[in-house]
Amino acid sequence: MTIRGLVASAVVIIMGAAFAAPASAASALEVAPRLDGAGTIVQTPIDPLSGEPQALSCASDGSCLLVDRTGHYVAFVDGVWGAPRQFDEASSAVVSSHEGRSYVTGVSCASRDFCLAADQSGASFVYDGTTWFPNGGGPSWGNVRPLMSCWAVGQCLVIAASREWIDDGGTWSDPGDVPDDIWPILTSLTCVSADFCLASDSYGGTETFDGAHWSARTAVSPSNAGGTVSDCSSKAYCVLLSSAGYAVFDGSAWSPLSQLPAGVHDVAGLSCPSAGRCVAIAGDGKAIALQNGTWGAPTDPGMHWLRTVDCSSPTLCIAVDARGRASVFDGNAWSTPELVDPSKGELTAVDCPTASACTAVDSSGNLVRFDGAGWTAPTMTDPSAGFFDVSCPTADFCMVVGRYGDDTNVNGPGVATVVSGSAWTQSVVPHELIHVSCVSTTFCLASTFASGFWRWDGHGWSAVATPPAQDGNPAGWAVSCASPTFCMAGGAVFDGTNWHKTNTRDVAPWDYLQVSCISPTSCQGTAWAGAGAGLNDRVAIAHFDGARWSAPTPVAEDVGWVPGPAAVMDCPRTDMCAITTDGGWYIAHSAKAVADISDIRTDGEFIDDSVDASCPTVTRCFLLSRTAVTQWDGPVPPTPVTSRPTPAASRPIVTSQPVGMRTRRARVVRFHATASGRPAPTIQWQVSANGGRIWRNVAGARSTTLRVRAGRPTTTTFYRAVFRNSVGTAYSRAAKLVVRR
Repeated sequence: MTIRGLVASAVVIIMGAAFAAPASAASALEVAPRLDGAGTIVQTPIDPLSGEPQALSCASDGSCLLVDRTGHYVAFVDGVWGAPRQFDEASSAVVSSHEGRSYVTGVSCASRDFCLAADQSGASFVYDGTTWFPNGGGPSWGNVRPLMSCWAVGQCLVIAASREWIDDGGTWSDPGDVPDDIWPILTSLTCVSADFCLASDSYGGTETFDGAHWSARTAVSPSNAGGTVSDCSSKAYCVLLSSAGYAVFDGSAWSPLSQLPAGVHDVAGLSCPSAGRCVAIAGDGKAIALQNGTWGAPTDPGMHWLRTVDCSSPTLCIAVDARGRASVFDGNAWSTPELVDPSKGELTAVDCPTASACTAVDSSGNLVRFDGAGWTAPTMTDPSAGFFDVSCPTADFCMVVGRYGDDTNVNGPGVATVVSGSAWTQSVVPHELIHVSCVSTTFCLASTFASGFWRWDGHGWSAVATPPAQDGNPAGWAVSCASPTFCMAGGAVFDGTNWHKTNTRDVAPWDYLQVSCISPTSCQGTAWAGAGAGLNDRVAIAHFDGARWSAPTPVAEDVGWVPGPAAVMDCPRTDMCAITTDGGWYIAHSAKAVADISDIRTDGEFIDDSVDASCPTVTRCFLLSRTAVTQWDGPVPPTPVTSRPTPAASRPIVTSQPVGMRTRRARVVRFHATASGRPAPTIQWQVSANGGRIWRNVAGARSTTLRVRAGRPTTTTFYRAVFRNSVGTAYSRAAKLVVRR
């Protein structure tokens, strides 16, 4: 099983005696020898990432270009979609990537023969209708996602950070600074000519640019409305939408706000091809059209998670969703959605009840099965589902849980899929289900992100009692059941009717507690804590004997401590556990030995990017990454070694950057960052409320994953991670958090 939002890059496999940890947390564990490839490693790509549309731009000649997150683009020419192509396919453009995923963040097209695109690294590219070329001599804006708009071939404006650049036929100029008080909160940009551009911000304000200077900010919508988007068809016609309503700009002033049709929420995109004609989309899959100055009733184009919309004329508008489906609006109705950019998310969980039976799931609603001989092709259950976890008590029964519908709404509906043999039955439940543990076909317990637990009785789901408040509150965390009358989550025990506290508060300040129970008297748990608990950013293991948790003991390896937090834990036997962490790949043949196997390779490539693990036997483990599964079969090292040369010290290097995101008030989001270095660097998250000019430490935020509860709507803050060790300091990129209403 796996925790949503924690992307780990390592697996610790622990074997041997049950983890009856010593009372003293100071006693380090011995280290077993490096395996250096011992055993058999077979890596199978089973569900490659693809698609995930990010931006769409349509020119006035009826052509459109779609770019996605995995380095592909799709052209719409003469009413027909082409096949997805990679940016570097027959092209001289090299798109930046992060952990194997290209971050093409924006595109703007003036014609079918001219488009400008940008990636998150600060590079830009030009498309001539056939090939992409690096935009040599153009500006670089670092890790800030730019806004861009092209009003003619070779005529574009790009805003990134506190600067703007104008491309005049291949010659870039920098006319000056964007006002410091607006650039961090800008949400959209549209240019209709060299002397008129409109930008809107997340606080309901607009600014215009005349080619040399920015106007003073105009407040159009209430600052707490959120969800602001805007577009213009000319200097004399612009529209702004927010959750509070819409306003029209006539070239000199904005009209008062008017109400949008009932049922329109979370506006995600707007395009106005002419005066009085606009199309807007909402994240919940609804679309509305403005015709002759009047908004029509919401319609359903037949898609979910709508990402973007653009129009080349009043009779040609295209909306695209996160799964790569596109629908065309002809001015009267939407066409049947067409899959133009097949999109599949990352693998999220795997469970193997036997050595020849596994089920893996992904975030796009796919199932992948292993029968001992090989893995099946991904099978789509429902394009509206996204899976988080799977639990298989037998080879013929699995329960798969996740979300249903809008992937931005953590309080939205969930999905539960019963897999029985080769068939499956899917049902929608009131809340997203994050983790699940099943002991039979008639008992499963699942956790939600913030609303407690639900129980499966073989026929349906029902809510159970709310867990007690304590350190390591189990709501939203992993759950492990040994029987219908014994489940452990976050250090609390469920007896089939009620929850009971344990002594976790007395043992240590637990964080990201993972637990696996073999029986009511034998559970293993992982804890992570900082210097305040004497663990110094390390993973520790504790044992529950049916009455109390032992003190957690840090897990050591030959080059330092295994850093936390632990993201996944699976113990199919009392003498064996698999733990996914950020520290490296390790294996142990007893509770007092850990070996580093991070050097194991397959086909010359490192096995990395691990998100889950399941070990059905002592000599077989299935290690899941976002796109592949690695099967490890091999002997356990028989003899511990207590000393090895210590590698030279090195300064921290950031290996995983936090990514900016948008959310709504009171929701919890996660930022993730990691770094390498010797000794293992510590981490401190920092926050800036003024665009990065002043940074302050986030109290207690010293894990690789930062959980933030969004504040008031329309606020924008930046977060970064600072890594330090005895050699030096490294800073991650700044990740932008925009809070919508």
